[in-house]
Amino acid sequence: MVTGQVCQIEQASDYQMVYLKNNSIRYQNQTFQESRIIIYTDSELQIHIGNTVRARGEVSFFENARNPGNFDQKRYYQIRDIHGMIWADEISLLDTGVWKWRSGIADFRRRWQEALVSALGREDGTALGAMMLGEKSEMDQELKMLYQVNGIGHILAISGLHLSFIGIGMYQILRRITGSYPVGGTFGILFLALYILMVGFTVSAVRALTMFLFRVGADMTGRHYDAPTALSVAAVVVLLWRPLSLYDGGFWLSFGAVFAVLTVVPALQDISITHPAIEQQRCRKTNIQNFHKQNTDRITLAVYLKTIWGYIWQGILKGLTASIGVNLIILPVMLYYFFEFPIYSLVLNLFVIPLMSVLLSMGMAGSLFSVGFLPVSGICFWICGGILRLYKISCNLALTLPGARFVAGKPK
Repeated sequence: MVTGQVCQIEQASDYQMVYLKNNSIRYQNQTFQESRIIIYTDSELQIHIGNTVRARGEVSFFENARNPGNFDQKRYYQIRDIHGMIWADEISLLDTGVWKWRSGIADFRRRWQEALVSALGREDGTALGAMMLGEKSEMDQELKMLYQVNGIGHILAISGLHLSFIGIGMYQILRRITGSYPVGGTFGILFLALYILMVGFTVSAVRALTMFLFRVGADMTGRHYDAPTALSVAAVVVLLWRPLSLYDGGFWLSFGAVFAVLTVVPALQDISITHPAIEQQRCRKTNIQNFHKQNTDRITLAVYLKTIWGYIWQGILKGLTASIGVNLIILPVMLYYFFEFPIYSLVLNLFVIPLMSVLLSMGMAGSLFSVGFLPVSGICFWICGGILRLYKISCNLALTLPGARFVAGKPK
């Protein structure tokens, strides 16, 4: 029998997972304390965050991987400080007190998810819900696997990419509205903190929030933002919070990707920019600009096309070097934890990541305009659906190409 306070609830089709904290457990004549435990119970039972409940049932403990390479359930839940679960035969409420703000946020998240499904359909709505709200339980499993085997599964996680876009975007909007760095920064921090509280605290979320605090704090105090310092502090914060994250592949992927962006990617871009072919392109662009100043009336279409092509080529080159730089760092992590590497993810991420900004902004705008501007909301969600269809078609096409999945096994 376990008595504890409800701190999180996850709904499934025929049951719900209730996370309890500050638990008192009684077994036979012994009583002991446990920090967190999961209760599986009937989905129709009305339980709210903040309630104190008492449950009786059969306890189960998580299992280690039975074979090398299998999912290690015990390690996964140990990292999250959860050591057991109970299938409740009976459950009763001891205290009906509700954390109104936490419960309100959870209810808001549920209604937002339902609105996305209503606007985009089941498949696209749950996919966008996974990206914006971190709600992956209802997402189509075949689509989820399609993203993962093609190396773009990271877009389904509430990662630093999502939070940086949302946090920095809101901060800049508020800063322009208020005309003040301190006021805009304060409200930006509060908004991002509430958003993370809604989607859940993960390693990526804590990292993104810590680095965001450094970024906004530097602006508010007139100091220089030092990204390596922010990343280092974020790593310390995460490991103080969850020390066993050192054994989690998500920790290494999250911090490795940012480390690559700060170190390897600039080095690769410096090399590519100083390449003779690039220097020739830059000189050509400079000559075109000088020619434009001296011969305004004789500019031809070919000159404009060459200028446009120069910008496009540099954009492609920057995207390619960024993709290569990040994958150089995360390659050993991918092989160690997943034993394979999707070759064409280098190309897919060239347009998947830039389009994520459009997808998230249109998803946010569509959700906001759905309150009173339905035509505008419909256009925004139509764009979201088009991007999601492009993702799906590209992933299916990549799997038909030779050598789509490079299986190397686990390196020593």
